[in-house]
Amino acid sequence: MSETIKTLQESTWAEINTACSDGTASTKWAVGDEKTITLTTGETITVVILGFKHDDLADGSGKAVITFGMKNVLNTDYKMCNRSSHSNSLSWIHSLMRTSTMATLLSQLPSDLQSVIKQVSKKTSAGNQSSTIITSTDTLFLFSVVELNGTTNAIYVNEGEQYEYWKTRNTNSHRIKKRSNNATNWWLRSPDTGYDYMYRYVYSNGVIASQSSEYDYSVSFGFCVGAEATKFTITTNLTGCTANSNNPTTVSEGSSASLTFTASNGYTLPSSVAVTGATFTWEQSSGQLVLNNPTANVSITIVATKANDKVTKLKYKASDVCQLM
Repeated sequence: MSETIKTLQESTWAEINTACSDGTASTKWAVGDEKTITLTTGETITVVILGFKHDDLADGSGKAVITFGMKNVLNTDYKMCNRSSHSNSLSWIHSLMRTSTMATLLSQLPSDLQSVIKQVSKKTSAGNQSSTIITSTDTLFLFSVVELNGTTNAIYVNEGEQYEYWKTRNTNSHRIKKRSNNATNWWLRSPDTGYDYMYRYVYSNGVIASQSSEYDYSVSFGFCVGAEATKFTITTNLTGCTANSNNPTTVSEGSSASLTFTASNGYTLPSSVAVTGATFTWEQSSGQLVLNNPTANVSITIVATKANDKVTKLKYKASDVCQLM
């Protein structure tokens, strides 16, 4: 019986994270799929899948599996920076938005979602008309200009890559976000490259513009979920037996794998086998080997016993008895 695949909306965050780990997320859901979230404040937001394997994990281990972004905006407006420090030389990395607002918003997410969010590396220009790119480690983040519209303009082009979601929605009308059905202005994380006090934002008509950082504008944040588990290869060294053709050739970190072996004609399976790289259980009668908790590439050695070896030994024992009589 085939597995019933839940929609993204029906799936729990734990189930989404598991699908990310086992590599099935992109076969179950698609860019543009939506899921609603109720914040601890009681506010309900909708997030959409922006892309798969787009953002780099901050620990350097690979790509985050899914990037989500808000479909619209939060009910509350926020500043990029305080009036006393409204120069964009703070860039994204030292902005009030990143150092304070994002932490507050993270705390408002349900705990089951917080537990599966992965920190990622985001690139942003240093501000103050600088071409220097700064990499920050972020849990929640705002989007850059290039992540929305794929710009090739100097400096902005180095702040990431356009998300798959926006590649097919690359018009002003698609960038319009609403609050209570009213279009609103919403912040991006990119400092304006032509001024030392402005950040980029999306105007209510979808045009990307610039504004002084102490203005209160809407927020539409993103986050990433899931990392593919490390996969280890399985190799076998077999004597007098064969492996089932359906046996897996890899096993993922944190998972298990079941393999079956059959004795060749004239052989019997041994009572014990040798395995490196994982813990295991072995059942001689069925030839089933179950690998658990892999920590490295797995090597399996099975040496079956010739059936006539046991018969020969029995014959020798019988002849010895006759000589003694």
